[in-house]
Formats: sequence, C-alpha cells, structure tokens
Amino acid sequence: MTCDELTWVPIGIDGRSTCVRCGEIELWSRRTVFALCGASGAGKSTLVAPLQSRLPQHVVYDSDLLLGRWTDDWDAHFELVLRTAAMIGSNDRHAVVAGSVFPERLDPLPSRDLVGDIVYVHLDCTDVERRRRLTERPSWRQWDEARIAEANAFAERCRAVCDVTVDTTGRTVDDVADEVASVIRERSTG
Repeated sequence: MTCDELTWVPIGIDGRSTCVRCGEIELWSRRTVFALCGASGAGKSTLVAPLQSRLPQHVVYDSDLLLGRWTDDWDAHFELVLRTAAMIGSNDRHAVVAGSVFPERLDPLPSRDLVGDIVYVHLDCTDVERRRRLTERPSWRQWDEARIAEANAFAERCRAVCDVTVDTTGRTVDDVADEVASVIRERSTG
C-alpha cells in the first residue's frame, strides 16, 4: 500500500480494493470458508474444541458467540459471520464456522462476496437420535415436539443442499472430529 488506508475503495466483487488517489490495486485474499452446519442436536458446538486442536492452521469458531443484541436480525448476524470469516481469510487462514449456516442464509448477503467458496459440511443424525439429544438438554432450552419437528425438517433441507454429510449417530466425538478434520484438510486449498 503506497497511500494511506483512507484512500482505498472497499473490496469489490472481484476481490480488489483500489486506491482513489494513486490507482494501486490490492487483491483481497478470499479464502474457502468451511460451514459446519446442521440441525440442532447434530453436534456442531460439541465439535468446535476438538476441531480447534485438529486444525491449528484454521480458525474454528461457533457463530453463536457472535450473537448479541441484534439476535432478532438474522441477516445482521450472518453478515457478521461472513465478515469475521473474511477477516480470518485476510490473514491467509481458513475459517471453520459452526452454526445454523445454510446457503440460502449466506448467499444473498452483501458480505458473501468477501469470502471465497463456502464448503457446507453437514453434521447429521437420525431423527430418533436428534429427539433423544434435544430432550436431554436442560428444560430452559424448551425443546418440545414442535421445535423437534422443526429441527428434523431443517435437517432434511440440509441433506438436500450441503456438500458433505457426516452422520454423528452412535459415534464418538473423536471419531466424528477426525472425519470432519480430514474433509476440511482435503478441501483446504489456496
């Protein structure tokens, strides 16, 4: 960067930022993002810590940590998820974000252009197993039959659109983390 940072036009869809003073072009590193997705009870949050130790060259985080006062504004939340992943990518690292991320939630957002490809790694389990896991959660989380049915319907939608599905039913956390880490390593290019 020859000029000061205040003269740079924000990154465009082509991944370039241009200085309005001198015309210098800087390429933005748009790295692949790995979205660890799935319905409630699939094991997303459970896998964050094991994946952090297995993927030290990646930044693994739970999107729920980004929730704040704007939790009723899901577009704002998912904009923040994408912008966080973009900043991680600007440091030449891949982001692995666990949460209810889904192509139809991320693709239409303005910040989608700040990241490279998004690989959706779907954690899944049988409907019976999901029901068991959700009903074992603390009562304040209020998992009734209607919410469990919604989770099962969301799982069905994920099965139809995600790049990779990993079944967590009857498996240990270590076994699932090893498989997911392997999938992410294989697809971590550039």
